[in-house]
Amino acid sequence: MTLYGKPPPGQRKPYKPYDNGKFTHKKEYGERRPEQDSGPRQPFVPRDREGQARPWQQPRGPPTQFQQRPQYGPPQERRQGGYERRDGFGQQREFGERRGRFPPKIIPHQFPGVFTNGRELFTKNLVPGIKVYGEQLLKSGEVEYRKWSPSRSKLGALIASGAKSLPLKADSKVLYLGAASGTTVSHVSDIAIDGVIYAVEFAPRVFRELIEMSRLRKNIIPILADANHPELYSSIAGKVDFVFQDVAQPNQTEIFIKNCKALLNHGGFGILALKARSVDVTIAPQEIFRRSSSELVKGGLEVIETIDIGKFEIDHACFLAKMR
Repeated sequence: MTLYGKPPPGQRKPYKPYDNGKFTHKKEYGERRPEQDSGPRQPFVPRDREGQARPWQQPRGPPTQFQQRPQYGPPQERRQGGYERRDGFGQQREFGERRGRFPPKIIPHQFPGVFTNGRELFTKNLVPGIKVYGEQLLKSGEVEYRKWSPSRSKLGALIASGAKSLPLKADSKVLYLGAASGTTVSHVSDIAIDGVIYAVEFAPRVFRELIEMSRLRKNIIPILADANHPELYSSIAGKVDFVFQDVAQPNQTEIFIKNCKALLNHGGFGILALKARSVDVTIAPQEIFRRSSSELVKGGLEVIETIDIGKFEIDHACFLAKMR
């Protein structure tokens, strides 16, 4: 008996008996037997003992009309409520309609100028078709909305954390301290469409991005200045109705009180977004929040509400205050 792989004595290559009754043709490498030359190669299909191919292992044919991917037409031909493709500063393209489902209906929030679908926050896009920081654009009917991410905006985190009031109206005159590149400022611009936002920023690098954004949003006036010295821009801004501060400095509360005394109208409101770790890392955040609240009261402000936004920003809290 001859075994495969074991050559007879004196031979170097293994001896394979091609004439053992199983093959009628000596097969060389890459050569097909004569009985296989009747047509093109067929895909290998596993078969059962009776020689029948199993149904779940049948070779797939062309896709049916139900399996083909639906082709959507231009944006104006899509059904109402669909997500539309848009280009913007974020250099991203928006995804198309949800697969066979309508997106959640967008309804007005309890605060004017803010909208929600029950899970997320939105503002009406002041410049349709243009993104600011790569956010999602959602078009419902003739109105285009911008998604407001609470994890990237202290003011958005304040609203998402259950704030009871937001004294920001369509015609408000706003002083924004710590504007950075304009992420939150752009949403304030969507809300105060008939007002004006004075965006103060100290860092020249991000201030360039703020200028680019303000070229399309005409209600934003960027100011390159230090928030510690409100006298530098008091002649530009004048008296305002609302002050929002997001400045990570050890004297955050002092800066907020100084700007409110210099520029906030009597009876006006302000929001201080306080970062506890920027004040003192050796003191517990709750103790820092308590001390800051006391400083605001001593500075002539009435603290209406304190909101912990630690769900979105660690060791952060927002103070809603009113000028006495």
